[in-house]
Amino acid sequence: MNIIQNFQEVRRDGKIIPESMTTEEMVNLGWLPEKIESIRWQVNGRSIEYVGEHGMLSMVCPSRDSIIVIKKLDETGIGSKLEVLNADGTSRFQIPPIQKINEVTESGRYCWFEPARTPSKSLVGVVFESQSGQVYQLDIDVFTGKTIGIWRIK
Repeated sequence: MNIIQNFQEVRRDGKIIPESMTTEEMVNLGWLPEKIESIRWQVNGRSIEYVGEHGMLSMVCPSRDSIIVIKKLDETGIGSKLEVLNADGTSRFQIPPIQKINEVTESGRYCWFEPARTPSKSLVGVVFESQSGQVYQLDIDVFTGKTIGIWRIK
């Protein structure tokens, strides 16, 4: 199995955020918020990079064989896509910003990551805001792309 190692986020100002760095450490260094332009990591000794020129949020999945990314589509940050990358940097799949919630199809946007509410190495928590303004946490299976659980949080 391909295991992701040395995961880093590269900010627009060139500063590098190692996977282990906390927000508190960034604040203590005096870093102001800045967009993440790319992520990079190693797998089997090979260096890989993924670029999102308009900004992105990313997280190594608990299984460490994939990365989930919310990639901004433009400078406004309103439009985004959710994508799961394989360890080698290829796209496993994309999940459109449409979810079926309480038997209603909702369009919206993916906002940020949270720990999955259902314990599993294949699940990642993603916050989704519907166009109607409702906010939900989704537990998404990074192997199938299916939404396993939905919780309204606002």
